[in-house]
Amino acid sequence: MKRIVAPRSKSYEHRFLICEFLSKLDEVNCVEDTKDQSKLINEKNEAVENDAEDIIATKNCLYEIGQSLKNGNQKVLLDCNQSGSSLRFLLPIVCALGLKADFIMRGRLAKRPLDSLLNELIAHGCKIDVSDDVLSTERKLKHGVFNLPGNISSQYVSGLLMALPLLSADSEIHVKKPLFSMPYIDITLDVLRDFSISVSEENHDTEHIYRVKGGQRYILPKEYVVEGDWSNAGFWFAAGILGDEPLVIEGLNPCSLQGDRKIVEILKKMGADLRFVTDKGKPVFEAYPIGDKVLKSIEIDAGNIPDLVPLIALLCCLADDKSKISGIKRLRLKESDRVVAIENLIGRLGGSIAVSDDTIEIDGIGKERRLKGGKVNCFDDHRIVMTAAIASLRCEERLLIDNAKAVNKSYVSFFDEFDRIGLSGNCLRK
Repeated sequence: MKRIVAPRSKSYEHRFLICEFLSKLDEVNCVEDTKDQSKLINEKNEAVENDAEDIIATKNCLYEIGQSLKNGNQKVLLDCNQSGSSLRFLLPIVCALGLKADFIMRGRLAKRPLDSLLNELIAHGCKIDVSDDVLSTERKLKHGVFNLPGNISSQYVSGLLMALPLLSADSEIHVKKPLFSMPYIDITLDVLRDFSISVSEENHDTEHIYRVKGGQRYILPKEYVVEGDWSNAGFWFAAGILGDEPLVIEGLNPCSLQGDRKIVEILKKMGADLRFVTDKGKPVFEAYPIGDKVLKSIEIDAGNIPDLVPLIALLCCLADDKSKISGIKRLRLKESDRVVAIENLIGRLGGSIAVSDDTIEIDGIGKERRLKGGKVNCFDDHRIVMTAAIASLRCEERLLIDNAKAVNKSYVSFFDEFDRIGLSGNCLRK
């Protein structure tokens, strides 16, 4: 059986890198020798092989923040590329540190929602200006009560959760329900706990409250391993199911807080043969081909697992009957309008899809038909690229992916692995 090691979780890695940096910042505040201060604050977390573009953006921004602090709080230029995580996490932190900064936003990033977070930062003492693709901020963030909607981006909450412990006094974050993508906030809290940061929670009928004490210290844990990424591993589960031979996926935490581990439950409901076993003392998953069988149609709410929707939509296209995916409204705010991208992909491949405000309905083609193939536009969106690659396993003709390099945003080695395990025979890229 061929094996795939899941890539590092981008969600966990972003948060770990930031908390690691803040733990060194805290140490600097306790050191008297200025040379030692410079050394601690100036350490650059070098990019390593197969780093996703989003992770590289966060590493580079943290380095520039460290340089600014070393040089007496000089204005800093932070290139977030297309990374929403880098921007939404680091903006509150830069404000909490009282730095002047210009955030560079590329691609669709400047068009993705940010107003609710900006309004709260401004209400708590910051000056923020947005001009074209540059966001400028100055003045130090003040403690207090922060009010955020829960139905736009969990990253607003995560960014504040990492920034508020740096303030001198206590703060609260009140998140209005419904609260979508809560597993991502749980990941933030998990990493904060590992770095000795305490946050208390209260759950009420109309809101969720996070209480954050000021003046806390980030403490680097003795050991820390970034777990595997369930969002990207989902594509390998699908490859094992739709391909010609079983596939072993390792490096995943079966008890992970990542919401996207729900892919196993979803695939089993669709009739997939997935097995969880122990191999040499380590947990691994095995995905077995469905062969001549056909997947079962499903109805799911994807409000907490938006990153899985492109893949699930493709699998529903191959199912035996009509499927329904709800909770998809926020997909319009991703690297592309992902609802339009999914509709376009499935339509070009010969599938039938109907889109409403918050729902996708897909007629499965059953086992008598295959997808068409041909050239597809992936809208410069990494998850649409990977979905198209998996679709090629069930296409009559070769499938050509336009701008396949968009996959580098989250998974640089995806096509290297795709080729290595022999899946690329029907998939062309440019």
